[in-house]
Amino acid sequence: MEFFLTGGTGLLGTYFLIQALEQGHGVTAIYRNEKSIELSKKIFALQSTQIVEKFSKINWVQANLLNPLELDELILPHHTLVHCAGMVSFLPSDEQEMYKSNFIGTQNLVNVCIEKGVKKFIHISSVSTLCKEEKIRDEMSFQRPAKESGFYGKSKYLAEMEVWRGMQEGLNACVLSPSIILGAHDWNKGSSKMFGVAHQGLLFYTLGKTGFIDVNDVAKAILIVAETQTKQKRYCLNAENIYYKDFFENLHLAFGKPMPKYKAGKFITSLYWRLQWLKSKITNSAPLVTKESARTAHSIRLFNGDRFAEEFSFSYTPINKSVASIVKKYNALKFD
Repeated sequence: MEFFLTGGTGLLGTYFLIQALEQGHGVTAIYRNEKSIELSKKIFALQSTQIVEKFSKINWVQANLLNPLELDELILPHHTLVHCAGMVSFLPSDEQEMYKSNFIGTQNLVNVCIEKGVKKFIHISSVSTLCKEEKIRDEMSFQRPAKESGFYGKSKYLAEMEVWRGMQEGLNACVLSPSIILGAHDWNKGSSKMFGVAHQGLLFYTLGKTGFIDVNDVAKAILIVAETQTKQKRYCLNAENIYYKDFFENLHLAFGKPMPKYKAGKFITSLYWRLQWLKSKITNSAPLVTKESARTAHSIRLFNGDRFAEEFSFSYTPINKSVASIVKKYNALKFD
């Protein structure tokens, strides 16, 4: 099978490349810059010797999802397109960039893939689009995002709507909506930032709760969907729902750091994000906590990924096992 992968040097993209190459597939992958490829190469180096040798077989291409003419030249009818690229941010200043990256970029991809008649289009969405007021959300909990979803959730919703529009126009597509993806990558970005923060040590914890999934499980799910006749379906992918307090205690324990001691209630976090906002204005730097991320830290958002597991006899990796493996990789990578 020949894959065309967006976000090839991101967290999910990197681990998808490892598994796709292990299974003997060919991959053309979009990258942003040479530095991002080097990080992916370091993560490959933690795998088996055979996989490291296959890194050179990746067909790397530099392209901009906002340029449909570039995409038209690169995407071919025999490709199975896996759309992992996307921007995640809680910063209000990034809203327009997220809109362009997540929505317009997906819109361009869908249009080109319809025209080319690609073999299959696999879109990586997010549980942030699951916004019905249900106690436990799954793939059926889909509607226009509520306020709690923030701008990221809205941009992913608009992107996913483009994929469903593409299906109505004949695109063979499937949507996967993972919860928070855990994996060893750049711990200054995205969900991997939680590991970087835990490595430094946290004093405070909150009592929010949400879903988590190992990056390798998401990569496996993509390959399963690609290799079956599954189409025009949507799956929520989630291994476990865990309290942030328990999750970060697990991270601190794995890194050998003292446990967070103090509970941070809504008053403390609301005060902290305001102080961070003020500091960011004075120092012209990004705040560590925003109004949206502070609200998320107290939210209870539960997800159910059983449908995918049942349909494909799939077993999710326990999060404790995932964390232990990821921390081991970080210790080997020796990030600063």
